[in-house]
Amino acid sequence: MPNATEFRIDSSAEWDLYVGTQTNVAGQWDLVTAYSSAGTSTVPVSILEIRAISPGGTSQQNSFFALQDISTPVFLIGSGADDPSTASGVGTNAPGDSGNDPFTHRFRIDYRLTPGVNYQPGIYALTVVFTLAEDL
Repeated sequence: MPNATEFRIDSSAEWDLYVGTQTNVAGQWDLVTAYSSAGTSTVPVSILEIRAISPGGTSQQNSFFALQDISTPVFLIGSGADDPSTASGVGTNAPGDSGNDPFTHRFRIDYRLTPGVNYQPGIYALTVVFTLAEDL
């Protein structure tokens, strides 16, 4: 699903943006309803991939990457450490808003599912969590 989600960042402080999944069992899709007992119901969240694109190419993840549990998030901007202020280019985390800084403070998210054929038929669910936090 191209351009399925759009983020517009407005921040008065340096910031980090990261993503991960939230499920009942870390790293596995939640099985809501099974249609059969054939196959495995242990489906890794990594079969869901995303790509984060900003008009200015500032995202640290411009290619599709597999999602993982929110306990080990993937950073789109910044890192788990205190990052230096970056006003332009990859990793831009300077204060600003999407109206004045559309090339650095706006992100479009594409989703891609890469399932196999060995999974149990049914309905599965997970929550994708995007977090915008002050860079501390």
